[in-house]
Amino acid sequence: MRRRIVTFAILIVALALVILAVPFGSDIRSRIRADERSKLARLAAVTAADISVEASAGTDRIELAATPGSSTRIAVYSAGGQRLAGSGPLHLDTALGAILPGSVKEGSNAAELIVAVPISVEEKLIAVVRASEDSETLTTRIRAAWTRIALASLAALLVATGLAVALSNRLLRPLQQLKQAAESIGTGVTVPVIPSGLPEFDAIARALTLSHRRVEDSMSRERAFSADVSHQLRTPITGLRLTLDNELEHPRADPQKALHEALRDVDHLESTVEGLLALARDTMDRRSLIDLDHTITARTLPWRTKLVANGRELMTRGLSTALPVRASAQAVGEILDVLLSNASTHARGVVTVEVERRPVVISVRVSDAGPGLDDPLAVFQRRDSDSRGTGIGLALALRLAEAEGGTLTLVHHQGFCTFELLLPV
Repeated sequence: MRRRIVTFAILIVALALVILAVPFGSDIRSRIRADERSKLARLAAVTAADISVEASAGTDRIELAATPGSSTRIAVYSAGGQRLAGSGPLHLDTALGAILPGSVKEGSNAAELIVAVPISVEEKLIAVVRASEDSETLTTRIRAAWTRIALASLAALLVATGLAVALSNRLLRPLQQLKQAAESIGTGVTVPVIPSGLPEFDAIARALTLSHRRVEDSMSRERAFSADVSHQLRTPITGLRLTLDNELEHPRADPQKALHEALRDVDHLESTVEGLLALARDTMDRRSLIDLDHTITARTLPWRTKLVANGRELMTRGLSTALPVRASAQAVGEILDVLLSNASTHARGVVTVEVERRPVVISVRVSDAGPGLDDPLAVFQRRDSDSRGTGIGLALALRLAEAEGGTLTLVHHQGFCTFELLLPV
């Protein structure tokens, strides 16, 4: 990726330099030739002004000043084209022979650039001053100028390459972080993305972080579901097995009773699975208005039967016929199942379910006669599915209560346990 970015930037800069350098080099060539013609014209004009009329007519000796460069030559020719003095061909160039008084004529050949200035008296041509410069000297100057342009272009290309490398590093560093963040989604490992200062990349990073959180939340809910469902299904499955085993060992005269009991246990299993799936997928219906009394009565009935079979008692207090609350009946039922399961399995004596209406909440308390908890601070911490005692069940109940906008707390624990569920009215 970096190589492609740098190569592309170099190609763009090189193309731009070629587009600019070719016409610029051509203009430099024209300027050098024009400057040389101007120099030769001035030299010829100054020489013509220094030559007297008598010298140009051939009666006096012509003395020429030294030329400014070894490749510059100057000569004086008669009106007929014969060389009178200076350095140049014996005869004036044919192209310069038709020069008119008062004019400057330019020309060139394969070896020289030439400028001729006439010397005239009363509009009569009496001599011609010829100044020339070697073409090789002009070519050398033009090549030197083109070399400077090439070196400047090369320097610009090197600077552009450095900037392209820096820019590619600037762009690829956050891209590499985004790649690592994208690859970490679903692995459980969070890769922090440092803000790059580039708004577009930072927006993508925020979107990836949000997606990572959503995926992790979904996966954690699904993992919790597998543990929750194994915990919550133990009791109804055990009840169903006991019902079927008892019927096989001691068949009753009417088998319909056993079938109805088994179907009731199956309905309980189905309801539990659906409720836990809804919790795992965060699709609990929190807006339905339920009859809390009916929910508590339905959930305590099987536990009452089980406790009585073990020589214990389940009591309910504070129930009325008009106690509606906006919550999920499935969630409230699962919370009661967890609390009653703990009281049935780990406590002794009478189990009490008490309902109390308060100004903005409804309190549901589940109490037992002991022996209490050894570690009340860790009572709602999730443990392994194989752990004994409170663990998955109470952690699940707490999650369900919070999902319904309520709270679940342990209000008494020394010698006995009282769990309180508060639901908003």
